[in-house]
Amino acid sequence: MMFDEINKKLLFGITLIVILLAGTIFSFLPAYMIEGHRKDFSSFALSPSYQNPAEQKPSQSQAQPLLKQTPLQQAFKDAVTLMENQHYHQSLPFWHKVLKLAPTLPEAHVNLGFVMLELERLAEAEKSFNQALQYRPQQANAYWGLALVYEKQNKLPEGIGAMRTYLHFSNDETYKNKARSALWEWEAKINKKLTDKQNP
Repeated sequence: MMFDEINKKLLFGITLIVILLAGTIFSFLPAYMIEGHRKDFSSFALSPSYQNPAEQKPSQSQAQPLLKQTPLQQAFKDAVTLMENQHYHQSLPFWHKVLKLAPTLPEAHVNLGFVMLELERLAEAEKSFNQALQYRPQQANAYWGLALVYEKQNKLPEGIGAMRTYLHFSNDETYKNKARSALWEWEAKINKKLTDKQNP
């Protein structure tokens, strides 16, 4: 009985020493020997596992997403692609499909507003931006869009109000600088008009 107790203590001590020695040895080894190489094999994730990835790497056009997109996601993606390529008229049916599937999606209303703005359909653009704000009052891009609509409609005081609200909600420093520049320009125009009225 006493012999078993000694063997257990001895075995425990040896295990502890082996663990400490292994930790000490690993601390002197270069990182690549412990972690392995860091080559990224994620691009081969769509290849069947029985194929050699070096020979069977799929092209981007052949690669299929692991999860199929919903009709809403696909319509949104198609609409954005057309919009980014300045095919505004062609994007309209896709935005309408998105809004049919998700009528309270603020981003869809905002993007539709920008399409209408590009097509010079200012009343519809204003309506879309305002609808986005009904669903999300902090939607900064809707205020940016409204400010541009008001500028085109020659309603600079309303444009200034919308742009100031955009500055309040936005986190995008690039566009915040553009917004400050627009505010300076619009305020200068209003001040010039007031000066011209006072000094005919």
